[in-house]
Amino acid sequence: MDVIIRKAQLTDQGDIAQLIYSSGMDIYDYLYGDDALNFILYGFEQNLGFCGHSNVSVVIKDDEVVATGCFYDLEQFITNAKGNYQNILNFFNEVDAKQVLARLSKTASVVKPPKEGEVYLSNFGVSPSMRGLGIGTKLIEHELNQAREIGKTIFGLDVSAENPKAQKLYERLGLSVVAENTFEDSEAGVANSRKMEMAL
Repeated sequence: MDVIIRKAQLTDQGDIAQLIYSSGMDIYDYLYGDDALNFILYGFEQNLGFCGHSNVSVVIKDDEVVATGCFYDLEQFITNAKGNYQNILNFFNEVDAKQVLARLSKTASVVKPPKEGEVYLSNFGVSPSMRGLGIGTKLIEHELNQAREIGKTIFGLDVSAENPKAQKLYERLGLSVVAENTFEDSEAGVANSRKMEMAL
């Protein structure tokens, strides 16, 4: 299949916000409510945070984005977290921003910084019509080859405990579950996550 893999650009076409949102709808809904998709798009356009276009790797097929993923190390995580904080302050009014930040603080139990030497994947989404065709695998393998070249030694991600299909995909790629993290707010409707890792 003829595809292009690269960093996203502001002018990219496709349902990019929906792809990113599909990576963790429950946690996006918990954090941002009805504004989740608009907030993702805002971050993409502002080029700040985990959804900022230069922080998102994409697969392009027929001039449209069909898969997304944000790959980052510890230093990039810190930069992206600061950018996300800025996006929250700029996108929401003062009252709503405080509420979002309060909810964000509760995600620390399932969203942890990468380890030293680790490249971590978040915001991984593949268009429904493209699933099962190896698109996601191509994106991950492309990024892992780059990670190895710069000396990264671990690849990690979190998968929802309620998404066994995705877990099986990651297991086929060589990842194993190393921990299960319970979401702090049991009433939030956010699934527990399983940290998966593999050596590079």
